[in-house]
Amino acid sequence: MSSIEDVLRRVGPPAEVPERFHAASAEAALGDGSVVAATNRALRGAWWRRRPAVAIAGAVAACVVLAVALVMATGGSDRYHTTVALSGVAPQFSNASATFELGAEDGQAMRTAVLTVKNLPPAPAGSYYDMWMTSGAGDDVSLMAFDTNKNGSITVRTSIPADIPWKRCVVSLKSQADPSAKPQAVLKSS
Repeated sequence: MSSIEDVLRRVGPPAEVPERFHAASAEAALGDGSVVAATNRALRGAWWRRRPAVAIAGAVAACVVLAVALVMATGGSDRYHTTVALSGVAPQFSNASATFELGAEDGQAMRTAVLTVKNLPPAPAGSYYDMWMTSGAGDDVSLMAFDTNKNGSITVRTSIPADIPWKRCVVSLKSQADPSAKPQAVLKSS
């Protein structure tokens, strides 16, 4: 065994062993019983095995970020408790349709409203579409002005007063050039 020890002393520790561990590796190889425990941080394993609390905190933080992103992407946590369907009222708008969703009335002054329109041709030059609510008693309330894209679609999200009295929703075509001209109804709720 002395010849192996002589060779190990002559050759020294392998090149991949850092110099600060040379003495410990020589003692371990020569077996003289005075081995010093020396470890490199990279040899101890992944950080999440050493610190499970940090791993759990990181996972919780990731879940919170995803939840916030989801809420932002979907426009908040409003529950739409009223959905109104609108359909075209004239032959040139017979393929057009819309849905109007109203957020829950939860004692707040305002609530979310979302209008989604499909197959409604873009308004002619100098005109726009106007969405309004009517109670039938002459107190019509204009909610939003919009125009559709070239595919005839748009989604408009807004906030409206929660206490608007209404029985019907209407989308009309209005002229910018002549605001006194009577608007043409293009979509109505039933």
